[in-house]
Amino acid sequence: LAEVGGESFHVTHVELLAEAVSCLTRDPFEAILLDLFLPDSRGIKTVVRAAAAAPHLPIVVMTGLDDEATAVEAVRKGAQDFLIKGNGDGRLVARAIRYAMERKQLEQQLRTLNETLEQRVVERTAVATRRAGQLQVLAAELTRTEHRERRRLAQILHDHLQQLLYA
Repeated sequence: LAEVGGESFHVTHVELLAEAVSCLTRDPFEAILLDLFLPDSRGIKTVVRAAAAAPHLPIVVMTGLDDEATAVEAVRKGAQDFLIKGNGDGRLVARAIRYAMERKQLEQQLRTLNETLEQRVVERTAVATRRAGQLQVLAAELTRTEHRERRRLAQILHDHLQQLLYA
Protein backbone atom coordinates (compact mmCIF):
# COMPACT_ATOMS: atom_id res chain seq x y z
CA LEU A 1 0.00 0.00 0.00
CA ALA A 2 2.98 2.29 0.53
CA GLU A 3 3.74 1.91 -3.21
CA VAL A 4 0.40 3.42 -4.21
CA GLY A 5 0.78 7.07 -5.07
CA GLY A 6 -1.89 9.64 -4.43
CA GLU A 7 -3.63 7.69 -1.69
CA SER A 8 -2.84 7.58 1.96
CA PHE A 9 -3.56 4.41 3.89
CA HIS A 10 -3.25 4.22 7.63
CA VAL A 11 -2.57 0.61 8.47
CA THR A 12 -2.82 -0.98 11.90
CA HIS A 13 -1.00 -4.30 11.90
CA VAL A 14 -1.75 -7.02 14.45
CA GLU A 15 -0.60 -10.63 14.63
CA LEU A 16 -3.62 -12.20 16.32
CA LEU A 17 -7.30 -12.11 15.49
CA ALA A 18 -8.04 -11.43 19.16
CA GLU A 19 -5.90 -8.29 18.92
CA ALA A 20 -7.73 -7.24 15.78
CA VAL A 21 -11.12 -7.69 17.46
CA SER A 22 -9.88 -5.62 20.39
CA CYS A 23 -8.70 -2.86 18.04
CA LEU A 24 -12.01 -2.92 16.18
CA THR A 25 -13.90 -2.20 19.39
CA ARG A 26 -11.62 0.71 20.33
CA ASP A 27 -10.79 2.50 17.08
CA PRO A 28 -12.72 3.38 13.91
CA PHE A 29 -11.62 1.54 10.76
CA GLU A 30 -12.80 1.59 7.17
CA ALA A 31 -11.78 -1.91 6.10
CA ILE A 32 -10.17 -5.15 7.24
CA LEU A 33 -7.31 -6.73 5.30
CA LEU A 34 -7.30 -10.26 6.65
CA ASP A 35 -5.04 -13.30 6.40
CA LEU A 36 -6.79 -16.65 6.80
CA PHE A 37 -3.93 -18.19 8.76
CA LEU A 38 -3.22 -16.42 12.03
CA PRO A 39 -1.71 -17.96 15.16
CA ASP A 40 -5.08 -17.91 16.95
CA SER A 41 -7.42 -18.57 14.00
CA ARG A 42 -7.30 -20.68 10.85
CA GLY A 43 -9.24 -20.85 7.63
CA ILE A 44 -12.78 -19.69 7.00
CA LYS A 45 -13.42 -19.40 10.74
CA THR A 46 -11.13 -16.36 10.64
CA VAL A 47 -13.47 -14.62 8.19
CA VAL A 48 -16.53 -15.61 10.22
CA ARG A 49 -15.06 -14.27 13.45
CA ALA A 50 -13.86 -11.03 11.83
CA ALA A 51 -17.25 -10.46 10.17
CA ALA A 52 -19.01 -11.08 13.48
CA ALA A 53 -16.70 -8.62 15.27
CA ALA A 54 -17.24 -5.86 12.68
CA PRO A 55 -20.29 -6.58 10.51
CA HIS A 56 -20.29 -3.02 9.16
CA LEU A 57 -16.71 -3.23 7.77
CA PRO A 58 -15.67 -4.66 4.43
CA ILE A 59 -13.23 -7.57 4.59
CA VAL A 60 -10.58 -8.24 1.97
CA VAL A 61 -8.89 -11.59 2.45
CA MET A 62 -5.24 -11.57 1.43
CA THR A 63 -3.62 -14.93 1.93
CA GLY A 64 -1.10 -17.32 0.49
CA LEU A 65 -3.74 -19.98 -0.10
CA ASP A 66 -4.55 -20.26 -3.81
CA ASP A 67 -7.82 -22.20 -3.61
CA GLU A 68 -10.93 -21.14 -5.52
CA ALA A 69 -13.31 -23.09 -3.27
CA THR A 70 -11.92 -21.35 -0.19
CA ALA A 71 -12.17 -17.99 -1.95
CA VAL A 72 -15.85 -18.56 -2.77
CA GLU A 73 -16.56 -19.75 0.77
CA ALA A 74 -14.80 -16.68 2.22
CA VAL A 75 -17.03 -14.40 0.14
CA ARG A 76 -20.11 -16.36 1.22
CA LYS A 77 -19.10 -15.91 4.85
CA GLY A 78 -18.70 -12.14 4.63
CA ALA A 79 -15.54 -11.20 2.71
CA GLN A 80 -15.91 -8.77 -0.17
CA ASP A 81 -12.76 -9.90 -2.00
CA PHE A 82 -10.07 -12.58 -1.95
CA LEU A 83 -6.49 -11.82 -2.98
CA ILE A 84 -3.55 -14.18 -3.19
CA LYS A 85 -0.26 -12.92 -1.79
CA GLY A 86 2.33 -12.34 -4.49
CA ASN A 87 -0.24 -12.13 -7.30
CA GLY A 88 -0.36 -8.38 -7.64
CA ASP A 89 1.05 -5.13 -6.43
CA GLY A 90 -0.02 -2.33 -4.13
CA ARG A 91 -2.38 -0.86 -6.72
CA LEU A 92 -4.28 -4.14 -6.88
CA VAL A 93 -4.58 -4.29 -3.10
CA ALA A 94 -5.65 -0.62 -2.92
CA ARG A 95 -8.24 -1.15 -5.65
CA ALA A 96 -9.57 -4.27 -3.92
CA ILE A 97 -9.94 -2.31 -0.67
CA ARG A 98 -11.70 0.60 -2.41
CA TYR A 99 -14.05 -1.72 -4.28
CA ALA A 100 -14.74 -3.71 -1.13
CA MET A 101 -15.64 -0.51 0.69
CA GLU A 102 -18.00 0.47 -2.14
CA ARG A 103 -19.62 -2.98 -2.22
CA LYS A 104 -20.08 -2.98 1.55
CA GLN A 105 -21.64 0.48 1.45
CA LEU A 106 -24.00 -0.61 -1.33
CA GLU A 107 -24.79 -3.80 0.59
CA GLN A 108 -25.71 -1.74 3.65
CA GLN A 109 -27.86 0.61 1.56
CA LEU A 110 -29.59 -2.40 0.02
CA ARG A 111 -30.16 -3.88 3.47
CA THR A 112 -31.63 -0.58 4.69
CA LEU A 113 -33.91 -0.34 1.66
CA ASN A 114 -34.97 -3.94 2.15
CA GLU A 115 -35.80 -3.31 5.81
CA THR A 116 -37.79 -0.22 4.81
CA LEU A 117 -39.64 -2.22 2.19
CA GLU A 118 -40.36 -5.02 4.65
CA GLN A 119 -41.71 -2.47 7.14
CA ARG A 120 -43.97 -1.00 4.46
CA VAL A 121 -45.22 -4.47 3.58
CA VAL A 122 -46.02 -5.11 7.25
CA GLU A 123 -47.84 -1.78 7.53
CA ARG A 124 -49.80 -2.29 4.33
CA THR A 125 -50.64 -5.86 5.28
CA ALA A 126 -52.05 -4.56 8.55
CA VAL A 127 -54.13 -1.97 6.66
CA ALA A 128 -55.33 -4.61 4.21
CA THR A 129 -56.24 -6.96 7.06
CA ARG A 130 -58.12 -4.19 8.85
CA ARG A 131 -59.98 -3.28 5.66
CA ALA A 132 -60.80 -6.91 4.96
CA GLY A 133 -62.31 -7.11 8.45
CA GLN A 134 -64.32 -3.96 7.76
CA LEU A 135 -65.54 -5.43 4.47
CA GLN A 136 -66.64 -8.60 6.25
CA VAL A 137 -68.58 -6.54 8.79
CA LEU A 138 -70.20 -4.51 5.99
CA ALA A 139 -71.03 -7.65 4.00
CA ALA A 140 -72.65 -9.22 7.07
CA GLU A 141 -74.63 -6.03 7.73
CA LEU A 142 -75.72 -5.91 4.08
CA THR A 143 -76.89 -9.53 4.27
CA ARG A 144 -78.86 -8.82 7.47
CA THR A 145 -80.41 -5.71 5.93
CA GLU A 146 -81.32 -7.64 2.81
CA HIS A 147 -83.05 -10.34 4.88
CA ARG A 148 -84.94 -7.71 6.91
CA GLU A 149 -86.14 -6.01 3.73
CA ARG A 150 -87.24 -9.28 2.19
CA ARG A 151 -89.22 -10.15 5.33
CA ARG A 152 -90.73 -6.67 5.42
CA LEU A 153 -91.70 -6.85 1.74
CA ALA A 154 -93.04 -10.34 2.15
CA GLN A 155 -95.08 -9.26 5.16
CA ILE A 156 -96.44 -6.20 3.32
CA LEU A 157 -97.30 -8.24 0.25
CA HIS A 158 -98.77 -11.07 2.26
CA ASP A 159 -100.81 -8.94 4.65
CA HIS A 160 -101.91 -6.40 2.05
CA LEU A 161 -102.78 -9.02 -0.56
CA GLN A 162 -104.63 -11.08 2.06
CA GLN A 163 -106.68 -8.06 3.13
CA LEU A 164 -107.56 -7.28 -0.50
CA LEU A 165 -108.64 -10.83 -1.13
CA TYR A 166 -110.65 -10.90 2.09
CA ALA A 167 -112.31 -7.66 1.19
